[in-house]
Parts: sequence; structure tokens; C-alpha cells
Amino acid sequence: MRSSSDNLDAGRAVQIASEINRTCAILRNAYLQSKRDELLPIFQSYKDRVLKLERPDSDAILLGFREEWKKKNYADIVKVGGLLDSSFFLDNREAEAYYLASKKYLLK
Repeated sequence: MRSSSDNLDAGRAVQIASEINRTCAILRNAYLQSKRDELLPIFQSYKDRVLKLERPDSDAILLGFREEWKKKNYADIVKVGGLLDSSFFLDNREAEAYYLASKKYLLK
């Protein structure tokens, strides 16, 4: 049987994990913004491609998807997302969310 202190410890562990996730998101956003001038041209080059992307830069994809989303350029997100192997999205859930949402917008 679990004691109330076990529940408290589990609750504290969840709180700490949540704080770590928020901190990681903040640091990732700061990193992407610091590399913006380097990553956006890479993403732009992906928009001109026709063949599948072999080893895409995940940071360039994520930043590019964010920028295109702000501009409501859903077609560009879907185009580049279609060049990615489905396994890319397993480790890039935020990019997958932009891709799937953009597909829905285009179907409306």
C-alpha cells in the first residue's frame, strides 16, 4: 500500500518534470532564434527540392515550419513535410503538429 508521502513524492516528481520540460522549451526557442539567420536559408533550400530529403536539419525544419505558420503559408509546410521520411516526425513532434495542422487547413 502506498503512503501519502509516496503520493507527495510522485506529485513533486511530476512538477519537477514539468518545470524541466518548460525550461527545455525556452532554451530550444532561444537556440533556434540565435541560429535563425543560419537555419532559414537551409529551410528555403528545402522548399525548392523535389526529391525526398535524406538528412534534413531538424532545427531548420522546425524553425521554417514556425515561420511559415506565422505567415499562413500552409502549402509550403505541407510541401516540405511531404519530402520528409515519416520516421523524421517520430523525434520531431512539434514539426509533425505543424505539418498535420497545415494539411487540415489546406483541405478546408
